Amino acid sequence: MGRWKNSKNLPNKAENRPEDYSLQREAGQSPLIPPGGRKSNLYSVHLAGNRLTTVPRRALQDLPVLRHLHLQQNGIRAISEDDFTGLLTLTQLDLSENLIGEVDTSAFTPLSSLEVLNLSLNPLSQLRHRPDQGLPWLRRLYLQNTAITDVTAEMLKGFSNLTDLELGSCRIQSVAADAFSPTPGLAYLGLRNNSITNIAAGTFAPLSKLETLHLDNNGLVGLDSGAFSQGSSRLRELYLQNNVLAAVPDLGQPASSRLQTLRLSKNVITELSSASLSSLTDLVTLDIADNKLSSISQGAFDQLTNLKGLYLQNNELTTITGGSFEQLTSLEAVNVSGNPWRCDCNIRGLRDDIKTKVICASPANLRGRSLDQVTPEDLGCDQSPDATSPTGPRSTTCRATFTMILLVGAMLTHVMFLDLFCI
Repeated sequence: MGRWKNSKNLPNKAENRPEDYSLQREAGQSPLIPPGGRKSNLYSVHLAGNRLTTVPRRALQDLPVLRHLHLQQNGIRAISEDDFTGLLTLTQLDLSENLIGEVDTSAFTPLSSLEVLNLSLNPLSQLRHRPDQGLPWLRRLYLQNTAITDVTAEMLKGFSNLTDLELGSCRIQSVAADAFSPTPGLAYLGLRNNSITNIAAGTFAPLSKLETLHLDNNGLVGLDSGAFSQGSSRLRELYLQNNVLAAVPDLGQPASSRLQTLRLSKNVITELSSASLSSLTDLVTLDIADNKLSSISQGAFDQLTNLKGLYLQNNELTTITGGSFEQLTSLEAVNVSGNPWRCDCNIRGLRDDIKTKVICASPANLRGRSLDQVTPEDLGCDQSPDATSPTGPRSTTCRATFTMILLVGAMLTHVMFLDLFCI
């Protein structure tokens, strides 16, 4: 016989509040209805990991305070509007890891308090809406690991008040330029682990409240410079790692102005120009590890005064201009390992500007040695006071030239004086 449990191991007392109870049916056991009069007090029902092929309507009757319903890891193939009749207080519904192939959102219309819906890990290929119907009260929708191939405005038109949308690890190949026009309140959008190669101009423009965007691991080739347009003024975190981007994308204003985390590792970026990062003034974490970066222009980091973490490991950097990190006054962590550094006098600034381990790859006599253990003489640096200054060699040349001019002038004056007096 089925065994019903209080999930918080609370004593069986009549004074217990409704939210104290959780109902759980162990796998393969029955019945679905708990004994006694405690059913009306149930706050959370757990029916995960059973062999259910349909929603157990009988078990879900007369649950006036039910808030959470867990039906994941079953064999449910379809849902209908009658499955959830009477669950007016339900706020969270988990139907993940079932066999649901299609969903008509009218099935959820009785759930007028529903805020969180999890349909992930189903062979779901589409969401259908009846005219003038949808789930305008829903806040969070999880559709990861489904069979959805395209994101369109038609699919999302019934979810006007969503704040979180997870579409990671689906089969998505395209995102329509107007896809998110029905969901202007999104703060979190997950599109990772798909096959999206391009994002068109204006795609994220309606998302003025967007804070976190995942586009990592997609094979993304381009992110149109107008993808954010005038939207996304609250964007804080942007994940673009493991794509095939050849340059740091131009996010434009205002999307770039408040960005704090930018992940670009495992792309094919080759250089950072002085303009690549200039608009990212609030950036705290910058990750460009595992690219093909071979050149960093002087001044590339000058506007990043709030940067705390900089990750440039496993690139193709051989040298970097002295003073490149001088403006990074907030820097706490930096990683430049795994680059083929050429240890000569040009790299001395790297050791002086940041305290991190740098291993020399060349010349041959310094290969494998840590830069902090190499002397200036080993680097071939002139140790005169003038040579150690950024303007030293130029100043020395100027002084030498000026001295020679004075000497020549003095000699000419002396000759003229002798000629004047016929001496």
